[in-house]
Amino acid sequence: MKLLILVILLMFSLSPKLDATDDTLLVKWNNKELNDSVRTVSFNKYIWDNYIFNNSDSAEFYIEKLIKFSASKDLKTSNYCITNAFMMRGVLKLKSGEYEKALNLFNQSLEKSKNPIDKYNIAQSKFFIATTYYYQGNFELASVLFQEVISIYKELDKKEALAATYVNLGSVYRDLGDYNNALQNYNGALFIYIKLDMKEEISAIYNNLGLIYVEKGEYVNALDYFDKSIHIKDELKDRAGKASTFHNIGLIFLEFQEFDKALKYFNQSIEIEKEMNNIRGLANTYIELGEIQIDLKNYSKAFEYLEQSLEIYEEIGDKSGIAISLITIGKVYTNQHKYEKAKEYYIRSLDSFEETGEIKGISNALSSLGLINIKQGNIREALVNCKRSEMFAKETEDIFTNRLYCDCLYQAYKASSQPAKALHYFEKSIEYTNELNIIETSKNIQRKAFQKLLLADSLKIREERLATKLKYEKRISDENQQRNIALAIGMIFVLVAGGLYSRNRFISKTKNEISNEKDRSEKLLLNILPAEIAKELKEKGKSEARDFDNVSIMFTDFKEFTQASEQLTAHQLIDEINFCFEYFDKICDKYRIEKIKTIGDSYMAAGGLPIPFEESTKNTVLAAIEIANFISQRQLTRQNEGSLSFEMRIGIHTGPVVAGIVGVKKFQYDVWGDTVNTASRMESAGEVGKVNISQSTYELIKNDPDFVFEHRGKVQAKGKGQVDMYFVKNADKL
Repeated sequence: MKLLILVILLMFSLSPKLDATDDTLLVKWNNKELNDSVRTVSFNKYIWDNYIFNNSDSAEFYIEKLIKFSASKDLKTSNYCITNAFMMRGVLKLKSGEYEKALNLFNQSLEKSKNPIDKYNIAQSKFFIATTYYYQGNFELASVLFQEVISIYKELDKKEALAATYVNLGSVYRDLGDYNNALQNYNGALFIYIKLDMKEEISAIYNNLGLIYVEKGEYVNALDYFDKSIHIKDELKDRAGKASTFHNIGLIFLEFQEFDKALKYFNQSIEIEKEMNNIRGLANTYIELGEIQIDLKNYSKAFEYLEQSLEIYEEIGDKSGIAISLITIGKVYTNQHKYEKAKEYYIRSLDSFEETGEIKGISNALSSLGLINIKQGNIREALVNCKRSEMFAKETEDIFTNRLYCDCLYQAYKASSQPAKALHYFEKSIEYTNELNIIETSKNIQRKAFQKLLLADSLKIREERLATKLKYEKRISDENQQRNIALAIGMIFVLVAGGLYSRNRFISKTKNEISNEKDRSEKLLLNILPAEIAKELKEKGKSEARDFDNVSIMFTDFKEFTQASEQLTAHQLIDEINFCFEYFDKICDKYRIEKIKTIGDSYMAAGGLPIPFEESTKNTVLAAIEIANFISQRQLTRQNEGSLSFEMRIGIHTGPVVAGIVGVKKFQYDVWGDTVNTASRMESAGEVGKVNISQSTYELIKNDPDFVFEHRGKVQAKGKGQVDMYFVKNADKL
């Protein structure tokens, strides 16, 4: 989607507005009787309008001419020319995917703009620096700079430039998955363009709004905006813009995996792109077609499209496009189990991504390369590539990229017999997978609704046609045909009624399917959040953190887990941990204890939240005792089987905590406070097979006849000093 931002650059007039044709601009430039300011501004605009986006070689010729002209002029004119020369050369590098070189040129432009201070050129330079950061995947820096640019353009009252910046900031938020802010910025640009009656730009904004709704899974809204965009493009006879919209409609049907319809729209896009000689757009569409053929397992056709896209990107020198084509070709070879060829293309794509500085691309290429290393048995090299992938992935918020490096490291550590580390990345991979599943389930609900509306619209059109036919028959009838017409009306009524019945039956069936999808979504959400918190999140879109006065925190931890786990394969280790933790989950459910999280081999739960109840402390202790008994029994079973078994410590402390949701995109219900730290110390200061509780927990249950206690006296706890502790058992087990 990043190619769209170049479309925005095309809209962005980088020199002061001049009501002049290209010929007039050239006449002004050649008229030596005019002052230098008018001449340079005219020539600057002439180069931007005619060469920067269309003919790079000629652009360089004219830029050099502008620089030579500036050498003999006053400081202000000279700085203006050199500043714009740096910017124009930067855009040429940006187009070819040479992002570091582009950044260097834009920074030189920025420095020139500061002496003397030229706020407009400062804003333009920062605009392009932010755009380059966006291409490189550095969204945080891009958003900060775009906001600075917006402030300057507001101060200077540069409405058109302000709108273009809103658009690019909206694109940053879109890639971050922050759709509310993306929509806010796109609509800010739309408001300005409507006031300025800039129809081409309005059409482009409608296109971008459509893309937002595609990514949100709101396909009806997406089609509505694409239709608005096409309507304006038809009015303007903008064939190139129409190709872009056809491409985006194809993306909707690709989401549905309705490949025939997607291909239809992509091919319409290609037809126009060929006609308009829009080779960059053509290359982009070829990649989409290649992806479709990969999904269809038609690998020879996939190669055909992807090789064409690669050839075009190499011809125009677009390193980012080259990298994407190469990594996708590597994917085809991977699917065909041709791992040596896949490795070759992944290495080439990595080289290209490293040249452009695209963080997400570098991480994905390294993960793909690491997974190929594993398949070839080169585990040491796999670990190097997977670890490097992790380093880059952590700089992005992309869920797929983060899951990919976790899968890579999980498989690498599993293959190298490091089960503890394998387990860590396996758990992280599951977290990212759950998040992707929630997003996909939400999209599935939207897809069902979209299909329902499409059919409903189709039936409505059919009914309207029948009504039109009925009117026509009435108009041409005469008295002698009344009986036949009456029969025809009856027939038509039956057809319409039948259509309405089918429509209602379909809608009823779809509602059931949507209900099932919602149930799946609810279950996925409840795997991550407590029921009450999930309900609040769905109703309000957020959940506030809350203070709780009396919560019992329980920690469990396997003794000498790392050393013991080295005697198991990764598969055996994960199976055993899963078996134990699933049983812990059942025990917690039984006693109304909320599981908080697992951290490697440690299990954390809490009694008394999100809804406090009187027996929460007692229930937490009962759950801990039952877990301890289960592990003791599990040890005996494993020993009888001749298998390795784990020993475990359990600790509980009761006190005040704060609890709430951590994160915006990756939800997790968590608890904070000194109570959590103390509970952890209760566990680490405990003994194998026993439940160790603090003084505060003891005070709440000391008179309960169901328990017996062993006072341990004051025991040293890390960071806490000497602390009173108690072992607790069930009274009926004595």
